[in-house]
Amino acid sequence: MRVATRLLILKLALAAALIAAVVLAMHLLLPGLTGRGKPAAGGASAVAETAAVRVSLPCEAPAGLPAGLAAAQDLARQLDTFLKLFSAEYAKALDAEPPAAKLAVHVLPTYAEALALATGAMRQDPADPSGFYDPEKGTIAAMNRPFRNLVGALVRLATRLLMARSAGGRARWSPWLAEGLAVYLEQGATGAGTMRLGGVNRRDAAVVLALAGRNAHVPLRMLTSGGPELFAGPLGALAYREAALLVPFLLWGKDPSHRDAFLRYLALERQPGPVPHGALENTLGTDLTALEKQWLAFLQTIAR
Repeated sequence: MRVATRLLILKLALAAALIAAVVLAMHLLLPGLTGRGKPAAGGASAVAETAAVRVSLPCEAPAGLPAGLAAAQDLARQLDTFLKLFSAEYAKALDAEPPAAKLAVHVLPTYAEALALATGAMRQDPADPSGFYDPEKGTIAAMNRPFRNLVGALVRLATRLLMARSAGGRARWSPWLAEGLAVYLEQGATGAGTMRLGGVNRRDAAVVLALAGRNAHVPLRMLTSGGPELFAGPLGALAYREAALLVPFLLWGKDPSHRDAFLRYLALERQPGPVPHGALENTLGTDLTALEKQWLAFLQTIAR
């Protein structure tokens, strides 16, 4: 064998040994790269499951953010409870049932990783660009955040996912209802180990009342007829607040007759295509001007 050939073989052997050493070092120093259930480029994930939910959460996170198996188990339990409460209360009215397979929830360390996991079929949460959901596959991806905020964000995403499954995916919800119900249910997630089906923000009620006193709020007629641009525009933050306060008023406000009428209205909303003009007023049996006065009176009872 020629000397040149021997030198070439020796160089190739040394290069192979060097590559093997680098790969071994990466596995020793960066074990997260081979972590089970790794959803993206981040570290290893802790996985917790219930009968209806599977949660993947980073094993490690900066101070103040949830991480590890115990936190993943808590998240899974709370989301499981939410799905049971939702099914018992709204599944029939919304014609929306959880996926047959377990709801798959991926909590990612960064927005970039949540975005990387989101496939073309996943929809972005209009209220939070770091949250995604896939109604058909029953998958949610969201960026990590403090525990209470994370539970609320996942409940909001789960609500959107369930509503998108309504009527076999054919429902076209009015923006005020889709956003209002999602935020209303989100506010029932206290993150304290208990799960309530919906809640109100009393400070938001006070803000809306103060603005209404100066005619600076979003009138109900504008709120209930506005398209997605209302919630994405300059009045978006206020529109979200008002929608999340209108839904509980219709569900359990001072006039008990509103609830049954509102549930009947949901049947109209879940039909394919836009809801007929004036359907809310006709179903409730009152015009929006009178309804707004009743709603503001309701806010007086809960504001602080």
